[in-house]
Amino acid sequence: TAQLIENSEPDEITQEILTHLQNAQTTTKRVLGSGEFTNLANYPINSLPRPVRRRLEKGFGSEKYAKIDNQLLSSFKGEDANLLIDELGRQVLTRTYRQILLRVIDSLWIEYLTQMESLRISVGLEAYAQRDPLVTYKSKASELFINLINDTRAGVVSRLFTYRAQTGLQAEESMNEVDTDEGSVSVPAEVGENGSAEVGQMGQPIHVRLNFLIQKMIHP
Repeated sequence: TAQLIENSEPDEITQEILTHLQNAQTTTKRVLGSGEFTNLANYPINSLPRPVRRRLEKGFGSEKYAKIDNQLLSSFKGEDANLLIDELGRQVLTRTYRQILLRVIDSLWIEYLTQMESLRISVGLEAYAQRDPLVTYKSKASELFINLINDTRAGVVSRLFTYRAQTGLQAEESMNEVDTDEGSVSVPAEVGENGSAEVGQMGQPIHVRLNFLIQKMIHP
């Protein structure tokens, strides 16, 4: 194996890894979807969360979906059952990814705020060294924020390889709809474009932090 890798081009190895991960994701989605399909066998389609129903309506077509909306999942066979399994599996994976992101970001965010508060205290000493405190603050704050983004990326990837998704998607929509206030945690900071934090102000709910950090990870 080592010789095969040694003789392969970097782009080729990268493509093989990506293909392997995509296949693993497809298989995982199928396994999770099958488990959800079994768990929800006695529930009708119209009891599933709204996002799932919308995608099923698109997959089945509006006319067919209107006819099967109140049927139990256990009544579906063949290709129709496969469509349900794929969509249920996708829903579980999405929920899993969300949980991983929230956990990683929430833990690292607290550490980041602690570092920023320490920086605010220590940067005042720069004036005694005849340095501009504002320049020093911006430089170090930017460095801390870059470290936060990198640590978030590494933490998410690490957990993706070790996290075991749980089946058991609830049939009631109220248990599955994404609430913009769900899991919100007020933190005493606002983050600027350069990564600096204004400690002492009203904090941001976790979904705002999540969207902000994801955008920074995608478009550094």
